[in-house]
Amino acid sequence: NPDIQRKFSHRFTAMIKTPAIRYLDKSIANCFRIPLLAKLFPDAKFVVLLRDPRPTVSSMIDGWGNPVVRLTQVDDWLKSNPPLDPLDPLDAAEWARLKAEGWSYPVPDGWQSQLHHSTPAKCAWLWDQHVSAIFKALEAPDPAASGKQISSRVLSVSYEDMMQDQAAVVQSILKFAELPGLELTSTTAGNRLSRTTMAAPHPDKWRKNEAVLREIWPVVTENANRIGVTWN
Repeated sequence: NPDIQRKFSHRFTAMIKTPAIRYLDKSIANCFRIPLLAKLFPDAKFVVLLRDPRPTVSSMIDGWGNPVVRLTQVDDWLKSNPPLDPLDPLDAAEWARLKAEGWSYPVPDGWQSQLHHSTPAKCAWLWDQHVSAIFKALEAPDPAASGKQISSRVLSVSYEDMMQDQAAVVQSILKFAELPGLELTSTTAGNRLSRTTMAAPHPDKWRKNEAVLREIWPVVTENANRIGVTWN
């Protein structure tokens, strides 16, 4: 509502205390908040980083349950709530297993109904929900610009392109964000791994999960095709 929007904007401005900057927030859950952010911040710009779902889902499978990505809030919810799928009742042992496994990564609407699925299936569903939310938001009217869509404030970036030429992609982002360019060299030498990375990057790392990825491919096929990824 307008009052909450006003309070949020004022708090954010007070926290930054610096005019005319670009604040970068890379929270993955923001995939589901694009319309809100577009409304709260009329000058916000969105950089959408899209990646082949195979390595993405594979990494999610490997990371599932790790404390750095597991949501403790969901653990609290599971203590007092059953999964929301009456068509697939669970016995006590299965329910105990699901509670022990918990949930990792963001929780889109409907996540409870996915609890009883396998980890690969949940990860595929999550990737698909994130990408679907992005495309839906970009097609929505821009609340800050009459007659335009939010997509007019978006730069789409390919993860694979970034890995090929980091300097060029970063320069394109800086230009899009109306920030000064920098002298950059394209190298990955010495880069530190993210705290949520379970193993060092490698182009074929995902192939260890290829069998299960083929099983869940139908879940992500439509959105994979939308970003130009096919798998025969």
